[in-house]
Amino acid sequence: PAVVQVQSTRVLAQGGPSSPFGGMSPFGNGDGTQSGLGSGAFVSEDGYIVTNNHVIEDADQLRVSLFDGRELEAEVVGADPFSDLAVLKVDGDGFPTLAFGDSDALRVGQWVLAFGSPLSADLSNTVTSGIVSSLGRFSGAPDPRGRRTISNYIQTDAAVNPGNSGGPLVNLRGEIVGINSAIATRTGTYNGISFAIPSTIVRSTVEQIIDTGTVERGYLGISFNEASPALRRQYGVGPGAAYVADIAPDATGRTPAADAGLRRDDLITAIDGVELTDSRQIVSLISSKRPGDEVEITYNREGKEAPTTATLQGRTGAR
Repeated sequence: PAVVQVQSTRVLAQGGPSSPFGGMSPFGNGDGTQSGLGSGAFVSEDGYIVTNNHVIEDADQLRVSLFDGRELEAEVVGADPFSDLAVLKVDGDGFPTLAFGDSDALRVGQWVLAFGSPLSADLSNTVTSGIVSSLGRFSGAPDPRGRRTISNYIQTDAAVNPGNSGGPLVNLRGEIVGINSAIATRTGTYNGISFAIPSTIVRSTVEQIIDTGTVERGYLGISFNEASPALRRQYGVGPGAAYVADIAPDATGRTPAADAGLRRDDLITAIDGVELTDSRQIVSLISSKRPGDEVEITYNREGKEAPTTATLQGRTGAR
């Protein structure tokens, strides 16, 4: 009952798709508008709903269909392209809600359920089951508008199709452990691989949007690449080590990375004790923190490993 269907309408200018994952349809309605379909879930009794940004982006009108058959107008409280999350609000109180679970506690092979409205409005209130196929999947690919997004996904084999986007992935206690966001497909529909945004990212983002309408993320101030195999062998670091290509100074010429003593050509091997298995983990590990948070960074400089602590600055996203 806490799961809703999200119906979006946009007044057409030049048409065209906005997302391959269940946002606006590429086809007009014949009346100068374009429709989209997605899913969402109530996270508070007073009408706050979490969904995907790509489900509601560019919409001129949003309506949500409830489990009990009611349809309500919804407004956007805030949307965050970087995490592909958005929060909607409907008037009312006493709505059924879902609690957040701990995505960090998930294990490969654990059973999960995906809820939503796959493919068409007629298939609302659909649930599919599967297992956690993998954790920490990193896409590296930009979204349909060329923007980089958080890409630390939960991979499952629960059937997810266009229209499921924004719906909850839950554990067997009915707690949100992810928000279904994308699929890997060669046909445009489910091919056995789906991806969800972890609840640790969802919860932090949703709470900030509800509180302030925006999202503030920690900022370290580096640009990095995956360390080459030759460098990893030379300095004896793991396959996820990140090569610091540059320290990006701010207007004052300083950044948290510079203040922490990091230099170009350092190899970062761990953040807060979490050993990197993929250099792109840095993005989610840092962006999940808030300005002012301290993080411990383990790095290797010319074969010598050392720790340092950085106090993160802020970088604001969401509207």
